[in-house]
Amino acid sequence: MHLFDPFAPEPDAGHYPDLVLCPHCRRDVPAGPRWVTWCEGCGWNALVGAPEPATSGPSWASRWTARVRVRAARRVHAELLAGGGTGSPWPRRAAVAVAVVVLALTVVQVGLVLLWVVRGSGFWHWPLAVLLVLLLAAVLRGLVPPSLERGRGAGPDELSPDDAPALHALVRDVADLVGVVPPRRLRLSTQDNAWVSRELYGRHVDLTLGLVLWGRLSWDARLALLGHELGHCLPRGGGHRAVHAAGLVLRGWLRVLWPSGYDVAVMRYRSRWDRSGGLIGGPVLVWLATVLQRLAAVPALLALVLLDRLEASASQRAEYAADVAAARVAGTPGAVALLSGLVDPRGWLTSVSSALRRDEDVWTALAVAGRRPARETARLRRIARDETVRVDASHPPTALRIDLLERLPRTGPAATMTPERLAAVDREVEGLLRTRRRALTDRLLESWV
Repeated sequence: MHLFDPFAPEPDAGHYPDLVLCPHCRRDVPAGPRWVTWCEGCGWNALVGAPEPATSGPSWASRWTARVRVRAARRVHAELLAGGGTGSPWPRRAAVAVAVVVLALTVVQVGLVLLWVVRGSGFWHWPLAVLLVLLLAAVLRGLVPPSLERGRGAGPDELSPDDAPALHALVRDVADLVGVVPPRRLRLSTQDNAWVSRELYGRHVDLTLGLVLWGRLSWDARLALLGHELGHCLPRGGGHRAVHAAGLVLRGWLRVLWPSGYDVAVMRYRSRWDRSGGLIGGPVLVWLATVLQRLAAVPALLALVLLDRLEASASQRAEYAADVAAARVAGTPGAVALLSGLVDPRGWLTSVSSALRRDEDVWTALAVAGRRPARETARLRRIARDETVRVDASHPPTALRIDLLERLPRTGPAATMTPERLAAVDREVEGLLRTRRRALTDRLLESWV
């Protein structure tokens, strides 16, 4: 069966019943109440809804890391188009060396805390011991294997092969096409996202599919999504797990030591009414505590920035490899359309929220939001080709990802699906949705607000 373009444009008739005059080039452009009015000639209003540049963490570090990743993405993009070289091995070796130092220091810290718990004495021994153990537990929480964190039983979103045999079979087939081991667990969440969780100990991975993202994609886009996520399971070279573990430890320290802006604001507000500190003493103490915390976090922050700098090329190369895997599974048009469809978070969310307020079915509303007229599809692809647009701070610019897929040899879909098989998966997901429909509706309405 030939798979259609997941964002195949619908005819524009009926979607844009009026014409307005472009204020820049004075040409008539179609207009309607539901879709953005824009001019394809001069580009007026075309970038409405474009996502902001993705950053996270302390501002200077996030901006610097974002620039480093964009430069690495451009460099790797040129290398892949020139012949697909693997790049210099020295940054990866240096990243592994930094990771080994971080993990060794972590082992020393754990040993010192255990020694204090066993050998310490005095009145303050146990309170300080408990505090240190809780601090280390908060820092090292990311290193806990997911299987231990969830316990022996299946989590609330976990799907066994008996719950969804057709979906499990589809994921196994896509994993075979990509050339990776199928995920050990398959889970559904109510988020507008999808991801794989790789265990630090062992070869197994978990695949989580967000119902919001899955529901608003057509079948070619869903296959591209599965191919992309499972493409992250491809081998990434020696030392990747050590670098990943060191990053988790450093982010744990920053999470504990670097107060967020919201936390600091709450502390300052409360300090104004702290009678023991007064209006002057309270804010001064809060400021001093914040400065001391951030000074203690500086070594972890600098180590994480260095690790991100050394690992930038490898991480961007992994994202490109996952995109190529998506194109191999769903074809180049499917992979390109998937990337283009991820740049309009507010547009489809507004459409879905309006439908939910009219008491329409959430699954139907998501499916309708994924169908766009030709002009809106062209506008989203124009946004996607802007080099400032990225899915998040860890991904290359969407324009470079699309350019790479379109300039590599064009591929057709390798996954051939029959209508009966697609319908079986749809029935399974819709059946599983019954118990999550309220949670999914609430999440969509909260996101819109």
